[in-house]
Amino acid sequence: KNKKNEMADLSARRQISESLKTQSWQQVSISKDDTTIDRGQDLVLKYYFDRLRHSYDVIVYDGKTLRHESVANEEDFLAKSKLFNPNLEAESMSILNELSNCLQQCQKESTGLSFQVEEDVLKMNIKTKLKSGIPFAWTFTLKEATTHMIIEHLVQPLAILTSELNRRQQESFYMLERKDRELQDYKDQGAVASRRHLETVQFDRVNFQTSSNVHQTFLDSCTNPTLNSLTKDLKDLHRNVVLNTASKDLPAEAAPREQQKAGPSMSTFDTVPIVAGRGEDISSWGNEKRVGGSFVQDQLDAGKDPLQPDPDTQPVVVTEALSPQEEELKRREALKKKLNEQTEKKAKKKRKIKL
Repeated sequence: KNKKNEMADLSARRQISESLKTQSWQQVSISKDDTTIDRGQDLVLKYYFDRLRHSYDVIVYDGKTLRHESVANEEDFLAKSKLFNPNLEAESMSILNELSNCLQQCQKESTGLSFQVEEDVLKMNIKTKLKSGIPFAWTFTLKEATTHMIIEHLVQPLAILTSELNRRQQESFYMLERKDRELQDYKDQGAVASRRHLETVQFDRVNFQTSSNVHQTFLDSCTNPTLNSLTKDLKDLHRNVVLNTASKDLPAEAAPREQQKAGPSMSTFDTVPIVAGRGEDISSWGNEKRVGGSFVQDQLDAGKDPLQPDPDTQPVVVTEALSPQEEELKRREALKKKLNEQTEKKAKKKRKIKL
């Protein structure tokens, strides 16, 4: 059943239609030669070009205001094209492709892209040349976005992303503490690091949190917030957030039959929730008995133990795993057996020498 849920999640995500909501934020740096906006200011934008409707959507966020422009149909798109490129004769699809390519190229090279603010309107200007050498220009006129767009593109994804990062942090803490206990056990058995610089101190989550709260980088980001921290990992996580959010908006008839049975949970991060203070009971990616969150929710709703097979239905195949105490006992028995064998070998050698 867990495998079916995972396949259903994947199938549902494949049905998600591309839109502005499912795009990732891209960072754009303002050119130092651009005097129409604050120098060195960071902007993030995302855009979507619809090849079927010959339209596009663009939103830009400067850390204070979210602005948006939408061209909803082919007629409006061709009118704008004629305004900015009166000598260009081409089909709307070709112009749309060129505009998309030019925007991507300008974004990567930080050239040919300029900004200017007029009252509450942000104008993003593109001036470049096509491969044929023909000049090409375009101006995106972005106005302040609605509250709904702010929630949809900023507030909701960031809230989910923050919650997921916190879950991963808690699990990382848990794994670090387990590793420290494992290393301490090796040391108790007389093991030492082969090089002194490889030695580490035990991880203390309270000290880590306290020192992080007064770290200079954190303090600087609070006084001078920037948008230049969009790493690849964060972009990938944001992409997963928006895709999973969009998958929940699919109509019931569009979802696979297995997914309708499994319930509403369609998260990519389907794991048993981390609960602070549970010690060894905390579910972790390192726990071989981990099962999907959709299955877990179904079992909990029915008042059953997710980690135990259901006798009323087909048994759930779960990888057998030893508890930490059993693992420790097994390891100690193996070590004791090995020491006994070494002692016996030494005794046999001494008897041979006496003969």
